[in-house]
Amino acid sequence: MLIRDLRSDLLAFDGKNVTVLSEIAVRYGGHLGYVDGLLAAADDPESHRSDGATWLIKAYLDAGGELTKPQFERLVSKLGELKTWASQLHVCQLVRHLRPNEQQADTIVRWLIPILAHDRPFLRAWSLDALCHASAQHSAYVHRAMEALNAAMEDPAASVRARARNLRKSHPALCKSTRDEVNTRP
Repeated sequence: MLIRDLRSDLLAFDGKNVTVLSEIAVRYGGHLGYVDGLLAAADDPESHRSDGATWLIKAYLDAGGELTKPQFERLVSKLGELKTWASQLHVCQLVRHLRPNEQQADTIVRWLIPILAHDRPFLRAWSLDALCHASAQHSAYVHRAMEALNAAMEDPAASVRARARNLRKSHPALCKSTRDEVNTRP
């Protein structure tokens, strides 16, 4: 009943009015199955439902919530099914809350790579953020993150360059590696 009602209420989200989403969080947030209901709607073909569900998952994690291992696996398994830029953005923004194992990190990074070149600058900026956070947890992705960070410093969008500068400050080891790589090139 909860998941069906939650999915129905998500249809009221028009893609802009987040008050609707805040009301959904208040109405359902304390119920067992809330996060599972959001995950069920995260890849919904109805784009606003998907956008609302991923926004609510991000809000849940931002407020200190945690995903169980099965919930985390479910989120990672749905990455390729997120079709809207808004749902992709929300997931890029919540990656900082996740602690993926190697296999999950690999899936996340493979999903992020094409998003780094998305038409929307805000999505490029946040996919870079997600990649840097993944590389901070799994060194296998440091080189890819360094390349993306260097490319972002040349991005035509100021928002992407600003995110890259902030990431250099917040990930000093990655920044050091970037400088070392630049200094060792012929």
